[in-house]
Amino acid sequence: MVRAQAFDNVRVAQEDMTGSLKEVSKR
Repeated sequence: MVRAQAFDNVRVAQEDMTGSLKEVSKR
């Protein structure tokens, strides 16, 4: 259970970073 939650957090963090990069490249 804890492992799955940690993996989910990493996936969300990665999506957050890629989303930020995309927004920055838009400008």
